[in-house]
Amino acid sequence: MNTYLSILLHLLLVSAALLLGASAETYTVGEIDGWNSYSNYTDWAQGKTFHVGDDLVFNYEGGQHNVIQVNATAYDKCLKEPNLGESRNGNDTVALAKVGRIWFLCGMADHCEFGQKFSIEVLP
Repeated sequence: MNTYLSILLHLLLVSAALLLGASAETYTVGEIDGWNSYSNYTDWAQGKTFHVGDDLVFNYEGGQHNVIQVNATAYDKCLKEPNLGESRNGNDTVALAKVGRIWFLCGMADHCEFGQKFSIEVLP
């Protein structure tokens, strides 16, 4: 009987883990305003919980903006390098693939300096 309960408990835990993994979210950065040089993305990200498996969607006019993933130093100084990934087509999806803090900015003109950047913490 103990073995039966142990197997049943294991199956329930595996099922719960699969269900949690299946509930990935898609976040549109900036919501209806999209990715632009006048929104406050720190405010947008506040209160949201991001997990591995979630997607960030960046909507913007191609050629006017881009999305560059950088490290903390580049983020603080609005540097385009080291470039850990860049998108520029205007309808970009970034899959959150690992746990930790990630940083995004726009590398066009002085958009980053005017606040077109944000960072988030990605949880398991």
